[in-house]
Amino acid sequence: WLCMHQSVRVGPLKRGESKTIRGKIYLLKGKKEDVLERYRKDFDVRLGAKILSVEGKAHYFANGKRRALEASSEGGELLGGTTIFTKSRCEVILELSLGGAVVVIKPKSVVTIDELTIRYSEGTMGLDVKLFVKKGCILSCVEKVGAQSRFTVKTPKGVVGIRGTVFSVCASGIYSCYEGMFAVQLLGIAPSGQPPVYAVKTGTRLDASKERH
Repeated sequence: WLCMHQSVRVGPLKRGESKTIRGKIYLLKGKKEDVLERYRKDFDVRLGAKILSVEGKAHYFANGKRRALEASSEGGELLGGTTIFTKSRCEVILELSLGGAVVVIKPKSVVTIDELTIRYSEGTMGLDVKLFVKKGCILSCVEKVGAQSRFTVKTPKGVVGIRGTVFSVCASGIYSCYEGMFAVQLLGIAPSGQPPVYAVKTGTRLDASKERH
């Protein structure tokens, strides 16, 4: 099943076995984004980050506009390309589309949802989640990520690859693991000539705040 456009999932069939499948084929004039939007509407496929909780004062930028984030925003969604700003004594909790991952944006933080999209590879659907912690810290719980999906968190110091763990990441370069493990690739080149990569395991942390890369 290599092409979603001309094949359907029927499963293995034995000799003489048949199966009837009913569904929808979309034929409309427009871009692929128009088809995806229609699909999302019909099947309630959500690609946004759901706002679970807002405590204190916060705001976000999306499509060139600044909007407030407050208790009345709970239940709404933030799409890819949105940047969230939290002030002191403020936390924003989001639920991402990827396996119900929860992200807590800590006080005095600036976090951008760089990407939150569906991707198809060899007939299998995956989700791409990319966060950029520009300032402050986040705390997150991510269940095991499928092989076709990607969850990465970028900071000014490096990039974290997540497969399923409970962790925190700070823009200053402090990476902590509370359950599971994850890999951190620091920016810059090590003496070996390659970007340094570290594995952070349960109960440990990597402090790259003083590293110069």
